[in-house]
Amino acid sequence: MATVANLEKLLELVRVAPQRFVSRAPAVAPIGSRATFGGTLVAQSLLAALNTVPQRFVPTSLHCYFIEGGDPAQQVQYAVETLRRGGQFIHAQVRAYQESVKQQQQQQQKRQRLIFTSTVLFSSKMEHPHARVEAARLDERGTRGVPQEPVVDAAVLYDEEVVAHGEDFPALRGRFPHQRTYFTSQPMEYRFPRGFFRSQSPHESLEYEVRLRRESLHITARETENPNDELITPRNDPRYHYAAFAYLSDAYLLLTVPYFHGGPLYSHTFSVSLDHSIYFHQQPRVDRWLLLQMRNPRSHSDRHLLQCDHFEAESGTIVASVSQEGLVVYPQQQQPKPRPRL
Repeated sequence: MATVANLEKLLELVRVAPQRFVSRAPAVAPIGSRATFGGTLVAQSLLAALNTVPQRFVPTSLHCYFIEGGDPAQQVQYAVETLRRGGQFIHAQVRAYQESVKQQQQQQQKRQRLIFTSTVLFSSKMEHPHARVEAARLDERGTRGVPQEPVVDAAVLYDEEVVAHGEDFPALRGRFPHQRTYFTSQPMEYRFPRGFFRSQSPHESLEYEVRLRRESLHITARETENPNDELITPRNDPRYHYAAFAYLSDAYLLLTVPYFHGGPLYSHTFSVSLDHSIYFHQQPRVDRWLLLQMRNPRSHSDRHLLQCDHFEAESGTIVASVSQEGLVVYPQQQQPKPRPRL
């Protein structure tokens, strides 16, 4: 059985100044990619910002832009700037940098390369009289946590729909087992509907379930000489779940585009996220199943917009809303086709 990656180790930061942090380890590139996983940047930027605000403040929303591809062999530096600090709201901006070496006149010059920015809005945890009314309305529009179609363990479905039909996935030829390890070794655990990998017809929406494996959030002891006990961890602050949610919120969004247009996944030749936004409606519990309801309202000129709501699968309560636009290029024969008008 594959060893599950530990999320705390993947996201661990070291404070180098009151509002400056650096990732303890180089970021990991997703399977099949050469650049840093965007979810790592989103999550670490939020985690860095969380470590600069009082504990009574929680993130309400964040808006991110991916500026350049990150080098997974390098650590990432995060600079947090407080734009406004009020009694009820705090606005913060986070910039992520990596070092770049430029050859100039037979000399190497190092410079800080900006690869990512995010703006985070925090609000104090205050209970308003209308809060429960609004939450109830959101519940009514959901499906109470029950997917419209049965969902299957992602690794099992991958074997059934991808490995067993390898001719439909020429881009994966020679690395089917390697790609499969994503579903057994990554912190996320997925349940997808049948037809997810080999969509045969256009779809208006997609529902699947995701959670973080409990073992990926649990670590018994620091494997470092200088523990950062003053920083937020899964053990000392429940707000860590916000950062963990940010990590999983960026996984598998752009890959799902073919599902909406009746084509097989993994058929793209190039893919990169452009921006990413999260609106938190309540504190998430990422170690419990979340039901994700996704839409693809617009695909045009290789730019694709995905929007989704995350619900607690058990209660049906809405947790967060996410949107992302990305640049995804497909071969001519695999170009997404317009969905028929209803």
